[in-house]
Amino acid sequence: SDRLDRSKKNLNMKVVFFTGLCTLMCFIIVAGTACKKRSCFSQALYEQHKGDMCPDGGGSVKGCDGNMYWNECYAHRMGIEVVK
Repeated sequence: SDRLDRSKKNLNMKVVFFTGLCTLMCFIIVAGTACKKRSCFSQALYEQHKGDMCPDGGGSVKGCDGNMYWNECYAHRMGIEVVK
């Protein structure tokens, strides 16, 4: 009886451990894919435009990263392509 109780307890501990482990793995996978922000930074574009003096205005533009920029010059200065 004592041996059977210990066996059940060990089995329950293993089930709880593996259930927790599977839950944690699923959370990491989902969080890792859902939280990834799309990066479209271009080092070459940044290097080409990092010293540009950008004019104010000109209408806001949307960058390939989903953010809005003051104008195309500001986006390029940050190394971001503009979505047209």
